[in-house]
Amino acid sequence: MMLSLWPRLFEALTRDRPLLVLFEDAHWTDATSLEVLDRAVSQIARLPALLVVTFRPEFQPSWIGQPAVSATSLSRLLPHHTSALIAGVTRGKPLPPEILGHIVHRTDGVPLFAEELTSMLVESGMLREEEEQFVLDQPLPALAIPASLQASLMARLDRLAPVKEIAQIGAAIGREFSYELLAAVARRTDAQLTGALDQLTEAGLVFRRGTPPNASYIFKHALVQDAAYNTLLRARRRDLHARIGHVLEAGFPEIVTSQPELLAHHFAEAGLDDAAIDYWRKGGERALERSANAEAAAHLERAIRQLVTLPESKERNRRELPLQMALGSTTRALKGHAADETLKVYNRARALLDETVPAKQQMAVLYGAWTVPAVRGDWVSALEIARQSLALAQSDDDPEAAAFASRMNGIALWLTGSLEEAVPHLERAVRLYAPGSGNVTDLRYSQDHAVWALSVLALVLWSLGHPDRATEAAVRSLEWARAINHGMTTGFSLSFGSVLWGFFQEGPRPGGADADEALEFCMEHDLRSYISWGQFYCGLAQVRHGEHHNGLELMRAGMSGMDKINFRILWTAHLGHLAWALASAGKVGEAMDVLSKALRAVDQYGEKAYEVELHRLRGDLLWQRGAVKEAEIEFCRAVEIARAQKAKSWELRAATSLARLHAERGHRAQALEVLSPVQSWFIEDFDTADLRAARTLLQTLELDAEVSIHRVR
Repeated sequence: MMLSLWPRLFEALTRDRPLLVLFEDAHWTDATSLEVLDRAVSQIARLPALLVVTFRPEFQPSWIGQPAVSATSLSRLLPHHTSALIAGVTRGKPLPPEILGHIVHRTDGVPLFAEELTSMLVESGMLREEEEQFVLDQPLPALAIPASLQASLMARLDRLAPVKEIAQIGAAIGREFSYELLAAVARRTDAQLTGALDQLTEAGLVFRRGTPPNASYIFKHALVQDAAYNTLLRARRRDLHARIGHVLEAGFPEIVTSQPELLAHHFAEAGLDDAAIDYWRKGGERALERSANAEAAAHLERAIRQLVTLPESKERNRRELPLQMALGSTTRALKGHAADETLKVYNRARALLDETVPAKQQMAVLYGAWTVPAVRGDWVSALEIARQSLALAQSDDDPEAAAFASRMNGIALWLTGSLEEAVPHLERAVRLYAPGSGNVTDLRYSQDHAVWALSVLALVLWSLGHPDRATEAAVRSLEWARAINHGMTTGFSLSFGSVLWGFFQEGPRPGGADADEALEFCMEHDLRSYISWGQFYCGLAQVRHGEHHNGLELMRAGMSGMDKINFRILWTAHLGHLAWALASAGKVGEAMDVLSKALRAVDQYGEKAYEVELHRLRGDLLWQRGAVKEAEIEFCRAVEIARAQKAKSWELRAATSLARLHAERGHRAQALEVLSPVQSWFIEDFDTADLRAARTLLQTLELDAEVSIHRVR
């Protein structure tokens, strides 16, 4: 939710006036905040806004070097700047010249060191405060000025010995801590605790917000926290972290629910591996539910690293399997369904399967393994895994196992050209998980089953000649996805909706989403597998509106992005769209080369869902070049394949092209012979570009305009 709200907030804040955004200490931030920062950098470049980010040199953001980004290295303070900073700490009262010189020299232009060293010397008692200045009554001992910032901070803490333990406990809790939690861990009276915190606050080591017991405290700087923490002996640290974890478990249920990774950290530092692993898992799953994929991956990988340090056993494998399954979902979103990292995760998950694993979990792993060859476009391997999944589903009556098997088989059969065979599989998944069915998808491992199957079913129905039912399915899929409010599910529905409107060769029907919305959503939610896909379809839409140059650039960028992550699902369709776009821009030679590449891919990978259109497009280009006979062969081949697949929408388009070729050659009877079988497919009260083209051609051929109109059955 946060990832999707930030861009809208920036837009809203800049409507009336310029915006300044400060992001400090980026080197210490968490994965989700870094995602917000990355998106802010790209968005603010086109807004009346300035984003200032501070970080240490070791932090290497990906956006350094972008046109709208400038980097400035901050050097150390000059001596006179350091002197001005020191004057601020002493409230304008000058220090003795020798003391000032020592501080300026020793701190070497480091602001925090100058502040802390000045505070330490003022608090030490070696200086006497008079009305107008500080006075040194005796020579300064050689060891009075610490040699480093860390030593200075530790010296200040040592001088606060009575309250040092409270600072240590706070440091173990974190950079920021609440009075309530500190009190539960420290086991001090309110008077003792408030007195100690007041001293730390007065010393400037911590800042307070609110009034105890409803107060929270934050260390002035992470290095102050580090200094307090580093004074703890190892055994004491472990004891403190264990106590903090148990206190959180027992008395702070809202933190247990909302920040399980916090408990994981404390239990890990305490050496309580079992508890730490469980909480890292919960943290990862919770982040996954919020579509915070980078954060989820970090937590899950931490759990796995900690788990594999335990002795190998069946119990360890049992605990590792759900971690790998959840990690597979995050890796698909972050790296791509077909990335080598995704394959590695699912190969490990498959190695952990045995007869004791429930069918539902086995199916989730099979589905994850299936996505790799599927998205890579290897439909021979994908169909093999899909058929294995059917056997597993039949051995168990779990609805989720059945839904996974139905999904895998439905899309594999469609893309290999078995359209009618795909329909019952997809309809079964929709029926099992439609709203009100009583079944709810485990969103840790997948997109919602009903939304997924309905999105694919829309494409199959269109191919079979049911554009009305396809539109209804696509609109319903998006409505369900938005109601579920799950990032990967909505991204899938939007992206596959773009495919459908690409098939229609016109804009989306009412209630559907356009390519721009799909791309924007996928970028907001960091759905990297679909971002390139969204770019491609945005480019296709631009070409259809006559913006050939920009549109082709976007399409090529999308194809390049998909290629980099082996995202090859519907690859032949995308090559076909690209060929059409090139031809419409007058680049017929390039278009022919792309079509040849696409047809080779059909033979190599078995993806036949767009095969009819590839031959039809090739026929069009051959016709443009004057190769009429060769064009006729391609059109006839397209019609033949469409009839074999029972793909009536593709056949209508191919038959119209073939009939037009006959008509322009003066072969009116042959043209009528081609179009006559398809005239009964015209759908009453439903209009598409293909139907309009066929009707116009029939009228041109002087057919009766009042043809009998029947709904496709």
